[in-house]
Amino acid sequence: MTVSASWTPAKACVVIRNRVAPAPRWPGAGEEAPERLGVRAVAGDVLDAVLKYLDDADVRIGQAAVFAVTRFVQLLLPECRGTAAGAAAGDRVAVVVRRLRVVAGRDDGGVGAAAAYALAELGADTADLLDRAALAVRACTALSPATAGDARAVAALEEALRHTPDNDDWLGLGSRLQRLRLHMEFAAAGERAGGFDELVPGALVVATPEAGTTGNGWGPLLRVAFPPGWQERPLTGNQREFLHRLVGNDSVWGEWATDTPSRLAAVGLPPDREACRTLIGARAGRDRGRRGGLGSGRAGEDP
Repeated sequence: MTVSASWTPAKACVVIRNRVAPAPRWPGAGEEAPERLGVRAVAGDVLDAVLKYLDDADVRIGQAAVFAVTRFVQLLLPECRGTAAGAAAGDRVAVVVRRLRVVAGRDDGGVGAAAAYALAELGADTADLLDRAALAVRACTALSPATAGDARAVAALEEALRHTPDNDDWLGLGSRLQRLRLHMEFAAAGERAGGFDELVPGALVVATPEAGTTGNGWGPLLRVAFPPGWQERPLTGNQREFLHRLVGNDSVWGEWATDTPSRLAAVGLPPDREACRTLIGARAGRDRGRRGGLGSGRAGEDP
């Protein structure tokens, strides 16, 4: 593989898609396919050529550049340990992380959001970005493990879930897989919340047909909504409303939604649509008998 100044984000992304991502399972412990090793050999040169495109006026080019440099940095990271070559690679990675921080600081929903997401992927400390004005930047920042336990991160994730139909272009690349991945990560990161109520009303939006999410999006939220032992307590209004929206969402039960029964069963819910509908009504009646009323007044409670 040859390297020249003609490397562009688009060309780098083609190489990544064809040879790097998604990474196959190589045979043998610690072995890597020759194609992946070949890409790693030129990663530093590609970074030098593509970095300038982070400042491109075209948002799509900037987003593609962020994606490309992130993937190539991930190829260099294993080299950044213990050797002179590793030290050089580490210096190059540090330069990229600094550049990504500058781009994320632009506080926009295009290249800035993609840069915040990249920093989260690389495990960088992104807590300072949680105070940005742009929801796209705050939400992508909140995906970093470094923000776990930060109330600002939970708030950003809930707001991002509430705007699920609008965040398709935050990462660019026009890839449905990328958008799905982002939705999945918002939902999964929601498990860091102190409880399901912290993710409402965003979680309720995800359960609607308009959100367009699959079980990969609402499934992690289902685990938060119905934690172990939920059967021993009265259903909250938010639990009942979330399940009610899933029951009413045809895409959750369509011919392609083959994983729905297993996701429901995994949290102790009946895997059948009508059985879930019956459960909502039966539990509501039983809960009224226990409490003489409906509880906390949270969003989604019956009057």
